[in-house]
Amino acid sequence: MRAALAGAVTLRRSLLTELALELDHADAGRVEGDLRGRGVTVLGATHAEQVRLLLAAPADRVDELRAEVAAATGGAAVPAVVGERWVDLPGARP
Repeated sequence: MRAALAGAVTLRRSLLTELALELDHADAGRVEGDLRGRGVTVLGATHAEQVRLLLAAPADRVDELRAEVAAATGGAAVPAVVGERWVDLPGARP
């Protein structure tokens, strides 16, 4: 029982702003990796004519996220707010 609890992680549910980011296939993997490395929550990706990344951030960090996207894309892409979603994020260990 102790071993199971030692490896457990609590989750915290947060209401986050969803943003969609459209990218060329050639740039999508690099940009997604860069954003994840910066701690950006990537909810998913869909691949069609372009790649659409669905990102999430607290409402008070949306402008910061836009700056991170600008840095990752050289200013070529701008994420658009598409809604809100409750997301479970890792919290502290118990």
